[in-house]
Amino acid sequence: MSLEENYKKLGLTHNPFPLEATEQKIIDPQKDLLDDVSRFCVEVREREVDWINNKIIFLLKEGKRKECPNVWVSGKRGVGKSALLKYIVFSLQNTSIVPLYIKRPTQGLPEIYGETIRYLGVDFFLALSWSTYSEFLKQLKTEDARFIGRNEMIKQYLLEDPSRTLLFANPTDEALEKLKEKNLKPKDVDVKGLQKALAAWLVAKERIVLPEFAQIISVFPTGPDEQFLKLRKLPGAKMIDCLVSILQLAERVKGYTAALLVIDELDQVWGPLKGPQKRKLGLDARKVYEFSRGKIKLIGTSIGAEMFNDFEKYEYIKDAIPTDPEHVLDVPEFDLDQTKRLISSYLKRPRPPSTEGFIEPFNEKVILALRQRHGGNARLILQECRSLLVHGASKGHSTLDERVLIEFNPSYKDLLPPIAT
Repeated sequence: MSLEENYKKLGLTHNPFPLEATEQKIIDPQKDLLDDVSRFCVEVREREVDWINNKIIFLLKEGKRKECPNVWVSGKRGVGKSALLKYIVFSLQNTSIVPLYIKRPTQGLPEIYGETIRYLGVDFFLALSWSTYSEFLKQLKTEDARFIGRNEMIKQYLLEDPSRTLLFANPTDEALEKLKEKNLKPKDVDVKGLQKALAAWLVAKERIVLPEFAQIISVFPTGPDEQFLKLRKLPGAKMIDCLVSILQLAERVKGYTAALLVIDELDQVWGPLKGPQKRKLGLDARKVYEFSRGKIKLIGTSIGAEMFNDFEKYEYIKDAIPTDPEHVLDVPEFDLDQTKRLISSYLKRPRPPSTEGFIEPFNEKVILALRQRHGGNARLILQECRSLLVHGASKGHSTLDERVLIEFNPSYKDLLPPIAT
């Protein structure tokens, strides 16, 4: 009988627990975050979710940026800090807050910047560019619009749908047919003149901080892939100004009120750095916050007091994210009830609709022993659950009780009460 068939004896269709203890790098923010969030059990982290919502999210949504602090999410490795933060980031999709999730930026600011641009993606900047064109055309007076066309009709034609600019910029056969229907020709619009005027308007009227960003966003619709690469390759000295410019424009033309930049596993980045590198990382973090005038809020992760004590030598990082209790969310290891709920949330997925159960095929004494051995560490507990389930299925067991746990690993005998014979 196959392993899959044996899972049926345990009341399951498959093994739902994670194959690997380490998390995978986020490649596709939408898909990869959804995969992780789908496994997140909100019930076991209600306190932490409420803390972040009350401390940050609700205030940002109400436009109260000045009252919203930068914070640390602190706790031992494996307690679920990353899962919690991914859940928060994913919950901000389609809101007025730009959510950004950066994991373990070992190269400091260049990696934070590059991953931010990649995280936002081509579609974000394309939509930003079209919205910018729409706002530009709306405020353009007829007498100042001669450079884009021969009369008011062309301005109105583009204002109705700014993407029609591509009909003039890229006159394919299909584009020519559409223009012909309106008695228009590609030369009726000076596309380069329009792009230049838009960039100038952004810098002069909208006070966009970085002129290079204004130029890139003005050309973005006619060459999105090329312009996206230009954005990612900006020199280090211009990266912070570009981040500020992105949010500044997104607020103006897309209605975003702030950005939440989550720097996950910052603790793993901090440790190996030399003194000057730590100072620079702290200074860069402070600059991101200060230059954006608080529009970019920061959440960093730490492993607690040891890391915070090291900050005493490098004030910049504490300037950006203070370490007093008011700014630190402690994520503790799971107690027994939380452990049971976590395991139960995973077991719901492979349990056929006709069957019921909470922690079955595990029993409570087994879960207690798993928690005791791994100290309430979610990552290690889930990994052990997977291995125990594989063992139980391979042996043809119909339940995972104390005897099966000892058979799986005899050292668990010391963590279990005596088994009646």
